[in-house]
Amino acid sequence: LVYDFDDDNYLNKDNSTGNLLPLLDDETKLNNVRYIDIETSSFNHHPLMEATLPTSWARGFPMELVQDESTHGKVKSIGNTVPMEKIGVIQFCADNNPDIDAVHRITKPLPMNFAPESTEGGGSSVLVPPNVYSPYNAQATLHTAQALFATLLPISVTSRVTDIWRGYFAQALFRDVGLSLIFAPPRITQYRNVHNILGDWQSEEDLYYKLGQLVEFLADRKTTEESSPAGMEELWIELYEQGYIEESGVDWRRVSFYTIGSSKEN
Repeated sequence: LVYDFDDDNYLNKDNSTGNLLPLLDDETKLNNVRYIDIETSSFNHHPLMEATLPTSWARGFPMELVQDESTHGKVKSIGNTVPMEKIGVIQFCADNNPDIDAVHRITKPLPMNFAPESTEGGGSSVLVPPNVYSPYNAQATLHTAQALFATLLPISVTSRVTDIWRGYFAQALFRDVGLSLIFAPPRITQYRNVHNILGDWQSEEDLYYKLGQLVEFLADRKTTEESSPAGMEELWIELYEQGYIEESGVDWRRVSFYTIGSSKEN
């Protein structure tokens, strides 16, 4: 397991002992997971995780869909157990000052929290169905051994876009290899570092103008590759051809995987 986090995200403490809460209670499976039905290709997880601000969305959710209630999904079953080998990434919600975009920060007040962990309602995890897309970040995510191929960040886009692009690209591959993205209740509190909001807005322009088309492209594409690394190369070449990454991003992917492969052989 690889925990990908920002330096302003802090693990929560157990109220009774004062000890840091572990990210997982069991590294072999995730219990108390909700399955959902959804008719759209984009999923806004904030409503089901019971964000305390209405009409909220995460950084990287298509801007044209923020008021579309069909993207909220509906719970079809609760209390499910998902083996870890079927999970690609677990994204933990973060309380206080979570990962939202500049438009959200300018137009809505903070703090914002999510339902605390429990056995029902927003306090339980949500599994994103195959070929449904939702933004996850590099601020409080757990990558399983099966999804280490998807930790690579594109280098030809801004820092406010790169982890979101990575997450969307990865979900297209998760669909093909039978892995899932899961959103989990907050075991994290974010005390955000100082940012220039207008600078963030400018850096996030690809998210505002390209994301809706990216989701449509990923949802409609078919792969000819069966393995994750080969499928990832095929996908990144297509993304370059569609203008979502630059040629340097494709070269970076090739160099990184050549290095990983060489280190495994040695």
